[in-house]
Amino acid sequence: MAVKTGKGRKITWWTRIGFGCGGFIGGGGLTFAHSWLLLYYTTFCGLDAWKGALIFSLATWFDVFESSIIGFISDNFYNTHLGRIFGRRRFFILICIPFFMLYPLCWVRGMSWGYYMVTYLLYDFVDNTFSVTHNTLKTEMSTNYTQRQLLSGSASVASKVVGFITAAFPLIFFSLMGKNNPNSYVMMVVTYSVVMVIAGTIVYLSTWEYSPDQVHIERTGSFWKSIWKMIKDTLSTFRSRTFRWHIAMYVAGSGGLWLMSSISTFNFIYVMKKSTTWAAGLGTIMKPFALISAIFAVWVVTKVGDTARPYIWSMFIVISSMLLYCGIWFFHWQQLAWLIGVAQMLLSFGEGIAYYVPQANYPYMPDVDELITNRRREGIISGAQTMSGRLVRGIVTMISGSVISATGLVKGRMSQPYSVQLGLVLMMLIGVCGMELIAIFCSRHMKADEKNLAIVDKEVKRVHAGGKMEDVDPHVKEVCELLTGFDYKNLFGHNNVGYKDHEVEPAKGHINNH
Repeated sequence: MAVKTGKGRKITWWTRIGFGCGGFIGGGGLTFAHSWLLLYYTTFCGLDAWKGALIFSLATWFDVFESSIIGFISDNFYNTHLGRIFGRRRFFILICIPFFMLYPLCWVRGMSWGYYMVTYLLYDFVDNTFSVTHNTLKTEMSTNYTQRQLLSGSASVASKVVGFITAAFPLIFFSLMGKNNPNSYVMMVVTYSVVMVIAGTIVYLSTWEYSPDQVHIERTGSFWKSIWKMIKDTLSTFRSRTFRWHIAMYVAGSGGLWLMSSISTFNFIYVMKKSTTWAAGLGTIMKPFALISAIFAVWVVTKVGDTARPYIWSMFIVISSMLLYCGIWFFHWQQLAWLIGVAQMLLSFGEGIAYYVPQANYPYMPDVDELITNRRREGIISGAQTMSGRLVRGIVTMISGSVISATGLVKGRMSQPYSVQLGLVLMMLIGVCGMELIAIFCSRHMKADEKNLAIVDKEVKRVHAGGKMEDVDPHVKEVCELLTGFDYKNLFGHNNVGYKDHEVEPAKGHINNH
């Protein structure tokens, strides 16, 4: 079996759909975990809310290290015999596929806290490995701005379809098996595990990556040098001004949505005074709005060539949803089901755009990074982004679980004290809205639009073709400095950014699919 590379390949609708199936992996399993698993732990497994939240937080903090390790290993996997046979990215996608069936082990009742921690950590590691390597492929499959946006958009649209499925599954299984039957949760997770296996297989069959002669072959010579290289390279990604603003947008905007996701079921049951079946039904009905907004966001970004504006729109939409939820509670309007529906519709619409934009921005981070380091570091950058997101998600989940416990949640009871309601409302008003406002501020500093990125791509090609740095056009110089945060004379590796290895083998070719 030869490495499936992108030389001469074209992006087709099958390619976009196949790559987009990756959105069925992390989005679905983690949605089940953060929306239902904590409730399952507290209701059927006898765990305190803070203990369940601690499991998610531990997994996320492990991800901080795992993401960097996975990105580093995949960047350098062509040094191995397996990498040259199966590919440096797609090898990891392939081995993840059968391990998706581990997920139902997290939902076995009557086990200890240690068991739940270990099983969830195993599932999360598999999910993280797939996410980091899958995320790099859209950068390697094409350099064309529109095609990259369409690949990112396909994954975002797929994740919204996943949102619809994960919202529909509880409604279906609760109706068939009963909302108070723990086996209904188990069966929907088993079913979705099969979906993840199928989706992972489609991703593997429909994607490709750089060939060995299109990447730098970097060798460190020893294990400890490799560890030092991984750490230094990962931390050095944040020296890029564009990457810093990108990560700030991502973790602030998504962080607010993750916080809402972690408390959404509690909000419906304890604040909105609705049943689990009603909550699942509303989620199912409203998820198509996330799909519509994601498709709209893809269209806007490909036409306008700018991600900051639609991202800001989405943040204001999410904030309006939170304010409406808080108003419903404050004025005791829980009997107005249509108003709760409007709040959830706004949230779903905002989510569709908010989750798409970071995916749309990522493919260009390695391009700006190459301008600084003169190296292609897709895996390291993907790992750094995933690390940042998982770290914030762990903190957010731990805070939400701790607040719920501190406000007096009574395990196994459908009716909770007023303090629990107040705690949930304050997390929406202060936590979610506050993080979305930070994301709006960061978005205003994102200058990596289509026009500026085209200038960067052209300049990198000019210098790599033998052009002299001193011959740079003044406007091009200004754009390069704006995006990188470095003086132009310190670009193209003329700096101390990242690990330096003077034995790096230069790339022999560059991909250019349209």
